[in-house]
Amino acid sequence: MDHNFQDLFLAYDRAADERDKFIASDWKMDLRWKFLNILNQEGKSKLIDIGAGTGIHAKFFQEQGIHVTCVDLSPAHVEKCIEKGLASYALNLLDLGRLGKLFDCAFALNSLLHIPTNLLPDALSNISKVLEQNGVLYWGQYGGEYREGVYQEDHHKPKRFFSLLKDEQMQEMASNAFAVEDFKIVLLDDAAPLYFQSMLLRRT
Repeated sequence: MDHNFQDLFLAYDRAADERDKFIASDWKMDLRWKFLNILNQEGKSKLIDIGAGTGIHAKFFQEQGIHVTCVDLSPAHVEKCIEKGLASYALNLLDLGRLGKLFDCAFALNSLLHIPTNLLPDALSNISKVLEQNGVLYWGQYGGEYREGVYQEDHHKPKRFFSLLKDEQMQEMASNAFAVEDFKIVLLDDAAPLYFQSMLLRRT
């Protein structure tokens, strides 16, 4: 396992109980509802939550009638998902093909930002391969400037690796594997000078 992924594994395993108490911010709830509306309009119901954490977002989609499969690097996170009644697998985001399943929609919120930039094309390609034709991917993460490396102010132990992207970088990466249908930013007072990048992609 790559050193960065090993550290993420340990950091999130150790923080699973704490992170399971998180409540989604209002702006994240708004993003979820908008994505759900798209799924309902298109009749999509087989979702893979990529980097699902403890299943907070996945549980929301399940409660709205979506069939959800969770994948996360952390076994402790996966256990939290299973406790919530979610089908869940401990998988590196680069190994999605091992699921042997296809989905018509995918959700990746603040998970791909842990993938080194040089591996991101492979990660996006792998997501595309587990999506059916015309499947949609929601990709959202903090960014707005390029920054890659271990975040020294992180309170997790070990400190986590982040790969933040400029808007044009993110869209270019996405366009190599998907059609970019929508890109927006969400300005957040507590994140400045960064902000949240929100994108809807489609497998063509």
